[in-house]
Amino acid sequence: MNYKQRSEFRKTDKWHKWKAKCRLHTSKDFITKEPLCRNWNLHHLDLNIQRYDCIDDMNRFMPLNPKTHEVIHEIFKWYKKDHKVLDRIKQTLDKMEEYTYGPDAWNVDNKHDNTEYNKASPAVQAQQDRKHIHSVKR
Repeated sequence: MNYKQRSEFRKTDKWHKWKAKCRLHTSKDFITKEPLCRNWNLHHLDLNIQRYDCIDDMNRFMPLNPKTHEVIHEIFKWYKKDHKVLDRIKQTLDKMEEYTYGPDAWNVDNKHDNTEYNKASPAVQAQQDRKHIHSVKR
């Protein structure tokens, strides 16, 4: 099936009934656990376009809100090339959380004076040494 055929398939009664049946089993986005919005997507876990219209197994579908659906497809593009992308995303999110909500995060003036915090965080230490983990050698 090409893009146009898949789009046409999603307009059929067969698809609408299937989506409604799947909706009876959940009210939340599988990834975010947020309530499904009005224009939620029923995400195909099997991305083989030859099986796009095989809608007999609910385990092969996932309810997602539109933004989650978009993000999961973007991540999958990277993931199929390099599975370690998830590790790097997690590292990035962990660092964002650490810098944003870490020890003494709300007291910006004293943040760099906290010796324990700086010892516990190699990234902060590297930045203090004017080296950054994402620096490019010239």
